[in-house]
Amino acid sequence: MQLGGHDVSPQLQRPGHPYVQIADHYRRLIADGQLQPGSRMPTVTSIAEDWGVSPGTAHKAVRLLTGERLVEPTQQGTWVLGPRAAPTPRDRMFQVRRTDSLGPDQRVEITEAHVITAPDYVADIIGQQHGADVVRRESITYSGDLPVMLTVVWMPEVFTTISELTSREPIDEIQVVRDRTDRAVTHGRDWVTGRPADRREGRALNIQAGDAITAGTWLWSDDDGVIQYGEYVMPANRVVTYSYDVDPGKTETSGQINTRCQSRSAATVSCRLSPVDYLQSLQ
Repeated sequence: MQLGGHDVSPQLQRPGHPYVQIADHYRRLIADGQLQPGSRMPTVTSIAEDWGVSPGTAHKAVRLLTGERLVEPTQQGTWVLGPRAAPTPRDRMFQVRRTDSLGPDQRVEITEAHVITAPDYVADIIGQQHGADVVRRESITYSGDLPVMLTVVWMPEVFTTISELTSREPIDEIQVVRDRTDRAVTHGRDWVTGRPADRREGRALNIQAGDAITAGTWLWSDDDGVIQYGEYVMPANRVVTYSYDVDPGKTETSGQINTRCQSRSAATVSCRLSPVDYLQSLQ
C-alpha cells in the first residue's frame, strides 16, 4: 500500500495480538498525517485481505480505533475523525527517520536553539552540576497553520560544542549526537500528565492560559548518562499511545509513572520524583 509516496504495506509481527498490531498500524498513519481527517479508512474486508486475517479480527481493530475516537464508522464507510493520535517522542524520532518528515502538512519551527545555564531542576534531572551549561532547543510543531505541539529539549554540557545543536534548523538531535560522539540512546522513560496551560504555552498553542493540555516529558540515556531530556505540551483531546512488553518475572516495570520511593530506615523514606512530578512540585 502507498500513502503520500511512502510504502506502508502492513505486516504482522509475532508475538502480539493481530488486531492490536493492525490498530497500531493505522493509529500511526493517523498520527503521522498519512491518513488525514475526513479520509476514508480501508474496509474491513480490505484490511482482512491486506493483513491475512479474518474479518472478525479486522473488525476488532476498527472497533479499537473507534473506541479511541480516532475513526467513526458510518453506513458510507469508516472515516478518520481528526489528528487526535499524537505520536510519542520515540515515535516522532522514528517517523522522521522513516520518511524524512513528520508527515504530510506538518512542519517544525525552531524558535530557540542556544547554550544557556541550566535551570536547577533541569541540572538535577540530567545529572549536571548547578550552573552548568546545557543545550536548549525549543520548537513548535504545526499541522497546516495550526500549532499542535510546543517542545523544549535539553542536552548536557558535553554536547554544547556540537554546532548543529545550536542551529535553528530542524534536525534529529539524537542522530547528530551519534554521528559526532558514537553515543546512542539505549534507554528511555516517558511521563505524561494533564494540567492547565500557562501563559507561554497558551501563546504558543493559540489557546487560553488555563485551558487543559496534555504535558509530557522524556529522558533518553545510554550507559554513560543522559543524552536528552525533553518536555512537550499539546492541546487537550489528543490520544498518546504506548506499546510495551511486560515480563511477569520482574517486580518493577519500565513503564512506571508514579513517584518511586525507597525506605532507607524505619524513620526515613527517600522518594525519586519523575520529571513531571518534580515540575509540579515547583508550582
